[in-house]
Amino acid sequence: MIQQTPVSDKRQTGARIGIIVFPNRRGRGAPAAAHRTTKLKLPVTESTRQRPETAVYERIPASFFSMVMGIAGLGLAWRAAAVPLRVPIPVGNAIVAAASLLWLALALCYAAKWLREPARARAEWKHAIQGAFVGLLPATLLLLLPAGASYLGVTAKALFFIAAAAQSALGAAMVARWFSETQDPDLATPAWHLAVVAGHLFAANAAASLGYKLTGWGFFGAGVISWLLIESIVFARLMQREPLPPPLRPLIAIELAPPAVIVIAYLALVDGEVDAVALALLGYSLFVGAILLFLARYLTRAPFGPGYWAFTFPFAALSVAAWRVAVSNASEGAFALALVLFAVANVIVLWVAARTVLALRSGTFMPLNKMGSE
Repeated sequence: MIQQTPVSDKRQTGARIGIIVFPNRRGRGAPAAAHRTTKLKLPVTESTRQRPETAVYERIPASFFSMVMGIAGLGLAWRAAAVPLRVPIPVGNAIVAAASLLWLALALCYAAKWLREPARARAEWKHAIQGAFVGLLPATLLLLLPAGASYLGVTAKALFFIAAAAQSALGAAMVARWFSETQDPDLATPAWHLAVVAGHLFAANAAASLGYKLTGWGFFGAGVISWLLIESIVFARLMQREPLPPPLRPLIAIELAPPAVIVIAYLALVDGEVDAVALALLGYSLFVGAILLFLARYLTRAPFGPGYWAFTFPFAALSVAAWRVAVSNASEGAFALALVLFAVANVIVLWVAARTVLALRSGTFMPLNKMGSE
């Protein structure tokens, strides 16, 4: 069973940290010492109508970069739909530009957190779940680069190498920590894909768009193999351990992102030629999307919060992949499928964005707590 009890944070008036307790199940033949209880700290959102005693940058976690992913993904979907739907390309470019501005604002805030509150930033990095989102800082930049490469010129190549190196370093550091420290299987979530898989696949797609295809294949291999390894762990955790608590369940939507992005990166590396590999991966992506539809009520039992942005990018990426296949395949069935997925992606992203605006206005979106050290 799952218990949640609020614990007061003495360093901040009115802030709370929820403690969610996961009793581990003893497997067959497991020693008695293996039966233990793990405590997972999750921020509890409170109304910002109370006067917070923390600066804005202290209340912005790395997980907020998922908003950049969702908005950028929608912009890329509009760019992919520009030719088949005959819509102006500037529509998609404008959405990507908005995501780029949001990335810049969040990056500045996150840099300020590391400069002014390094202890809290390190605590977030070391957190079993929240630490995976730190990799989104360079990963989202790699996601944005292909759309802005024509405007940035040689700067785009410099940003690519910087972001790709940062992504590889963060991913390697995360995996090294998994190897050197005992990991509780109850804390394995699909968010782990963000630490290692997403950035490498974004780097592969960006490398292809900049003409570095050999480099792109290297990042592609790192992303795909990491996905297969981490997916086996996450699947086992979701099927054999206690169910995720409601606030974490939206993270299950991330399961859709890797296969969809693999399709996008693969087609970029093979010059858009749709083959059996691309179709097989798209088929698996559609299967995962169907699973998420059956899980819709289960995934949305928690009140609306930042975690709901986990729904946005996966469906946007699936829309982009479908458009890439439809344009190359030129069949009516592929076009109809891409159109439906495009509509679904727009509805999801716009709904989450609208709810976010309402939550910000009512003061129920920004977490007020300061993350302490584990």
